[in-house]
Amino acid sequence: MLLSSIFGKFSEHTEYAPRPLLSGLSSVCLCFTLFILVFGSSVSAQGIFKWVDEDGVTHFGNHPPSDGEYETISEKVEKPAEADSTAEKKTGDEQPPDLSMPAYGEAYHKEAKKMATRIPVSLSRGFVLVNHEIGSSWLPYSCPLTSDPPVPLYNEPAYEGGSWLYGKLDLGTYPARSRAFVFDLVDAPNPLLYFDVNGNGDLTDDGGPFYNQGSGIFSTEIRIPVAGLIKELESKEDFSIWFFTNDSLWEKRYASHYSKSQLKGTVLIEGRTYNAIVSERGTNDADFTNDGICVDWNGDAKFDRKTETVMPDHVVEVGGREYYFDISW
Repeated sequence: MLLSSIFGKFSEHTEYAPRPLLSGLSSVCLCFTLFILVFGSSVSAQGIFKWVDEDGVTHFGNHPPSDGEYETISEKVEKPAEADSTAEKKTGDEQPPDLSMPAYGEAYHKEAKKMATRIPVSLSRGFVLVNHEIGSSWLPYSCPLTSDPPVPLYNEPAYEGGSWLYGKLDLGTYPARSRAFVFDLVDAPNPLLYFDVNGNGDLTDDGGPFYNQGSGIFSTEIRIPVAGLIKELESKEDFSIWFFTNDSLWEKRYASHYSKSQLKGTVLIEGRTYNAIVSERGTNDADFTNDGICVDWNGDAKFDRKTETVMPDHVVEVGGREYYFDISW
């Protein structure tokens, strides 16, 4: 019917109006051919239908008539999805980065790195401390508990319990990295914790004791000033860890922790800027240069630690070229 309207308008406004030179099947074929030429893209998406009205006029359309009989010339065909131009602008590549290469193993990456393009990443420039934007991973049995201090302590508090358990964490980039802690086994459901926040060997000047903030044996947040922890990073923020022990760890005389603080910034690849975040993996030591990097490859303003992380010394393929990140302070 839409095609009939177009023919009507054409005959009203031009001296070359259609004349009865064609009739019967020829007229139908001409109409059908013109319909395909004019509405090809719409036809492919909706289908083609043919019907004859009460005056005996044959019609073609991409919608069947509301009443009466009609013939289906072709079924509806789904149009292929068009390329997302905004996504292309986000990534700058026709293909997403290939993060499957870690499955090739360390030997592959060691050789591939020799030919890959180096992407320098300076954490002290353009990266800022943020608080737990993506999940972290850690080695759980990294803090054995002993009856004697594992590092020298120059001053200890007056403990309330009858016994104590000592441990230490190695954190930061200063030469003296060890920070001692003590569980004071008081006569209560949960122990108390003293933690050498400033790393000076004195457990009486750190604002302790720390009390249990969880529902298990013990867990609490400990905040350490960055200035006394990471010498390369200028920040007035605190580095935050979640320190804990649970039934299983406590039975084996272990405590554990994971870093809540992470570094967020950008990386530049072939003139294109990507948002990135460095989250500690394995042993959480507040170093960040040995943890790999998580890059927002698809530009969705989210970081997926499992699918967007490039491990340390691993090669990643972006736009048909291979790269590796050289992360330093």
